[in-house]
Amino acid sequence: MVDAINDKSGGYGALAEAVQAILGAESEAIVMYEQLLAVTDNEASRRTLCAIVAEERSHVAELKLMLSALCGEN
Repeated sequence: MVDAINDKSGGYGALAEAVQAILGAESEAIVMYEQLLAVTDNEASRRTLCAIVAEERSHVAELKLMLSALCGEN
């Protein structure tokens, strides 16, 4: 994937597509962590999972900003 993104032509289409794919993966990860949260009552595990979900949501927000900039939606 990295070689396909390394396009010196000045276009960001491949990079934008990669960021969209990563956004999907981050979103899927959030769903999985939230599913784990729903089935565990172990407080240490819940704290860890909550922290991970917050971090993943931060990644999603950052990637959305990046995608917006790449697509010229500033």
